Amino acid sequence: MKTKQKVFLATSIGLIALGTIAGLTTVMVLRKKKQDRQNIENKQNEIKETEKENQENKSKETEEEKEIKETEAESIFTSDKKEEINSNLVFPTLNQADYYDHLNFRNNQAWIDEEMIKFIVDDILAKILVENGVIKYNIEVINDQNVLLNFIWANNSQKAFRTYKISTNVL
Repeated sequence: MKTKQKVFLATSIGLIALGTIAGLTTVMVLRKKKQDRQNIENKQNEIKETEKENQENKSKETEEEKEIKETEAESIFTSDKKEEINSNLVFPTLNQADYYDHLNFRNNQAWIDEEMIKFIVDDILAKILVENGVIKYNIEVINDQNVLLNFIWANNSQKAFRTYKISTNVL
């Protein structure tokens, strides 16, 4: 063969090989995109189904739970229908160091304001150790240095009570 024919043949084979590689790459990329699109659609469908299930679960609140929410705290407290359990199983133990930064001082005397009470109540509710049931609470402000936080928790068959006394030292 002549040199021109060899160069032409090699160039032709190289171009055919490059075209084949480019075609296969395109096909693989398109397949991958299609697969990714299907995966995204599947995930979106799963999310929609999960959201639908969550909404159904929220709407399936039992009549007893509705009754507990509508019941006055005092009647839950005095009810013999529910078993009273140890409040340590429901309510958290508080650490005074967690709240020191939220104290206000006036004339070198610590005092408890509404902001601090709100912070403590929110913290207690965030640290509740059970996931079901209804929580009711009452705040008794004795003075600006003493506050009682009364909590009642109840579900369909159990109840628990806890009172937190929040106080500052009088100087």
